[in-house]
Amino acid sequence: MKTIYVLFLVLFGNATSHSQRGPIVSTSTNQQLYANAFAGSDIGAQITNAVSYASTNSLTCNIRVTPGTISTTFQLPQNCSIYFAPGNYTVAAQIWAAHRDTNWTFDHAIFIDAYDAGHPAFLVGKQCSGTVNTSGITVTYVSGCNFNQVDVGDIFNIAGGQYNIASVTPPDTLTLVAPAGTNTSVPFEITMGGVSYIGQSQTVTINNLTLYKTSGTTTATDGLHIEGASDVRVNNATVEGFSNAGSYALNMIGSISDYIFGFKTNSNAACLNMGGRKFGDRQYDSNDNSFFKLDCASGGGSKNGATMILGASGGASGNNFYGLHIEGNTNPNQIEFARKGACRNRVFGFWEESNGAAKGSTWENLSGCQNGLYGGWFDHPNGIDSTAMTTSGSGSYSILEDIDLGSGYQYGWTFSAATGRVFNVNTGTATNQGNPLNIFNNGTIGLVSGATISSASGIPSGSCSVGSLYTNTGASSTSTVLYLCYPANTWNPVLIPRAH
Repeated sequence: MKTIYVLFLVLFGNATSHSQRGPIVSTSTNQQLYANAFAGSDIGAQITNAVSYASTNSLTCNIRVTPGTISTTFQLPQNCSIYFAPGNYTVAAQIWAAHRDTNWTFDHAIFIDAYDAGHPAFLVGKQCSGTVNTSGITVTYVSGCNFNQVDVGDIFNIAGGQYNIASVTPPDTLTLVAPAGTNTSVPFEITMGGVSYIGQSQTVTINNLTLYKTSGTTTATDGLHIEGASDVRVNNATVEGFSNAGSYALNMIGSISDYIFGFKTNSNAACLNMGGRKFGDRQYDSNDNSFFKLDCASGGGSKNGATMILGASGGASGNNFYGLHIEGNTNPNQIEFARKGACRNRVFGFWEESNGAAKGSTWENLSGCQNGLYGGWFDHPNGIDSTAMTTSGSGSYSILEDIDLGSGYQYGWTFSAATGRVFNVNTGTATNQGNPLNIFNNGTIGLVSGATISSASGIPSGSCSVGSLYTNTGASSTSTVLYLCYPANTWNPVLIPRAH
C-alpha cells in the first residue's frame, strides 16, 4: 500500500492542498497543470515554471490559470494550450503569443490593463531579428534575437528571400527547407507564417478574450496587435478603452489569411488598422484576411481621423468583412481605404449610424484599385456637410451595391477623379448639389460644374445651372422632350430631329 501511495504522489502531487507550492496535475481535466501550484511572484512567473515542469517531465503543455496579477511576461512553447478561469486579472506586463500552434482560452476571464508601457497589451508575432551566417540550408546565430522563440514552420527572411524553417536546434542553429546561399553577418527577421506549411496549423488561436484598458493611456497602446503572423484565429474578443490617439483596438501589420470571428470594440480611439511593413528585405502586407462580425462602437480621437483604416501604412488588399457595425464614433471618417495600398477589399452587410460629421466611408484609392460596399445602411451622421461615400484617386474604381441612406446626409456619394459602379442605391434625404458626382433621392445627378441631369413629367421651371439637362417623360412632341439650361436659370427646349 505504501508503494502505491508514493507512486500517486510522484504522478499527481499532493492534491489535498493547493496552497502548497508544487506540481498538481489533474487527469480528470485532460492533465492540466495548475499554474498557481508552482512557485513564482505572480501569475506570469508561475506559468513559466509550469511550462518548464511540463517540458522536463515530458507532459503535454496544458496550463490552467486562476485570477490574479500578471506582472511577468511569459511565453507558451509550440503546441501548448492555456486556460484562464473566470474572474478578473490585473495585467501589468505584456501578454505575448510568440510561438505557433498555441491555444489561448479565456473563460469569462477579464483582463484589466492599467499600465502605460507604450506597447501592445496582447501581441501575436515573433519580434525576432538580428544577424546570422548562412551556409546552404544551415543558419547560425550571430547577434540579436536567438532561436529560442523560433519554431518549425516559421519563415526566415533574408537577402530578399523567404525560407521555411525545417528544424530548430536552440539557441543558435536553424535548418531550412531550401538553401539560402552563403552569407556572413547578414540581417534576418523571423515571421510566423508558412510557405510549404511544415508543421502548420493555425499559428495562434485566441478564444473569448476580454481586454479592458482602465488607465495608462499617455502613450499609444494597442489592444490586440498581430504582426507578421499568418493563419491566426480569433474567436470572440472584446477590447475597450484604448483611447490614445495612436491606439487601435485591433492592429494588423503584415497579417495574411487570419480569421476574426466576432470582434467587439468600445471607447477606443480607432477600431481597426490594417497595413504592412518590411520583414528583413521582404514586404509583408495585410492581405486575404476575413472578418465575421466586426463591431466598432463609441470611439473617437484617432490620429488618422478614421474609425477603421486600411492601407494607410503599407498594403491591405483582398480583405473581406461579413457583417460590420459602426455606431457612435466621433471620428470624422468611418471606413477609410487609404491611397498607400488598399485594393480589392469588400464589405458585405454593414450598418453605420450616429457617427462623425464628415464622411461615412472614404476611398483614396491607388490607381487601378477597387474596393466595394455591398448591402448596407448609413444613417444619422453627427453634423452637416456629410457624405456617405467618397472616392478620390485617378484610375481608382469603387463599387456600391444595395445600399440605403437614412436621414441626415447632405450628399449621397462623390467621385473625384475616380470611376465607379453604383447599383440599387437609395440616397434617402440627401438633396444638395455641387460635388463632382452626387446621386440624389429625387433621381437628379449632380456633375462637377454644379450642373445636373434630371428627369420628370412636365416642362422644367425654376433655377438651374448652365449646362444642366432635363428630360420630360410626359413629352407630346420632339420639341418638348429635352431641355438645356442656358443662360443660368433659363430652360430652353432642344429640338430633336424626327426620324425619316
